Amino acid sequence: MSARAPMLVLELNEATEHFLRRYVAEGELPHFARLLAGGRFLRTRIAGWRADADRAWRHISPWMVWPSVYTGLPIERHGIVGFGQDSRALQGACIWDRLNAAGVTTGVCGNLMSWPPRGGDKALFYVPESLADTDETIPEAARPAQAFSILAARNYSESFVKTAPRAVALLLRSLGSGVSLATAARMLAQVPLEILRGPRQHPERAMLHSYMLADVFKALWTATRPAYATAQFNHIAYMQHRYWRAAEPERFGDAVGPLDRHFFGTAAERRRFEAMFAGCILRSFQLADRILGDWRAMAGESATIAVLTGLGQRPMEPGRDIHNPEIRLVRIEALFARLDLPASTCLPQMNPDLTLTFADRAAAEAAERKLAAVTVDGALPLFHQQRVGAQLFLEVQLPESLWDRPLGAAEIRVGDNGPALRLADHVVVNAQRSQSTAHHQDEGWMLVGGDLAGLDLPAESLDVTEICPLFLRRFGIGQVNRAA
Repeated sequence: MSARAPMLVLELNEATEHFLRRYVAEGELPHFARLLAGGRFLRTRIAGWRADADRAWRHISPWMVWPSVYTGLPIERHGIVGFGQDSRALQGACIWDRLNAAGVTTGVCGNLMSWPPRGGDKALFYVPESLADTDETIPEAARPAQAFSILAARNYSESFVKTAPRAVALLLRSLGSGVSLATAARMLAQVPLEILRGPRQHPERAMLHSYMLADVFKALWTATRPAYATAQFNHIAYMQHRYWRAAEPERFGDAVGPLDRHFFGTAAERRRFEAMFAGCILRSFQLADRILGDWRAMAGESATIAVLTGLGQRPMEPGRDIHNPEIRLVRIEALFARLDLPASTCLPQMNPDLTLTFADRAAAEAAERKLAAVTVDGALPLFHQQRVGAQLFLEVQLPESLWDRPLGAAEIRVGDNGPALRLADHVVVNAQRSQSTAHHQDEGWMLVGGDLAGLDLPAESLDVTEICPLFLRRFGIGQVNRAA
């Protein structure tokens, strides 16, 4: 196995085939065009998903789909259901775990649900996702970059001012983790450029982590050259979610919808605003194309390069198909103190998503019961919640009556006799005026080029659970995970 060409897996979370084909046809993605011409393209699917189910997109969230890719276990059997869930609940072994056990060297960088680092001397590098519980890495030199990524991810929706001193210190130390001077300069310039350029600069926040991750992966892979290496990037998913309507306004209605009315008086005003972001999805694919080109250059033509998306997205009309304006939860600790919840550790994931971790299951159950009685104006529960063991996963939701009007008159009510709090003191509409205009669909894709020996690829498509055994067979490992 050591004589085989290396395998590199580029994970582009939720990157949609529609945009890949469009931008390749327009000549914007030369490295993808070359891989498409000389490699194999397959669509991936998620068995059992129903597009007509209530909150269907939540049933195939990335933190549920990618563990199926890694372990070969279906969503309902691998144990991960909530964003921010303790990843030690994951059932089965991931691709890199199985390879390490068979003596194959690996590198992991930014993959979802990959914390904590592991693998012994066969893990030549291991940098978990940016929402990891700790900043542990292999090697230790990558730790400053990981600490910076976690700080930025936990505070993504907040002002950078309060975290600036620590962020700058970590960023400078990250130069020793492989982060380039150009990337560091981009990050240092983000806040001043947001002040100077206003809203048109905000999407760049979603690119910064990918710039850093690409640098770190390239430095670590070049230094160690493991037989199997993988990295995941989320910037395309972000841009598609928020800017599909900006990129293709003709696919959406022109009326000012209920969510639009939080921000715009007329459709023309909305169109002028969104025109600033028409190129965001293209720029996100162009970055992925540059990363792909770098990987092919550093690994050589004989390397196996696989590009995976896990799942995809579809355009969805704000207000009709997506039911909340973009909102944030603020003054979180004060809110939970008023609700008299048991003590917990609260971690924002992607605000307004939260994870609450309690001392034990009984405390989590008590909090779950209390939160079920917390409503907006006595109607819809303030939180959609899931519980696993001692953890609660929360998402703020608003009743339809608030989709198109200010939140100031609404109240958070706690049962029939509990306190009534002003909703606007704890829930605010995103001041950046961005909205979700796309959400998850079950169809993704896989593109493979280079050395295809040992990859028994199907003709056209495969389930996401088939990817793990397929990759393992490439290294001569035939046994797949079995659910407990």
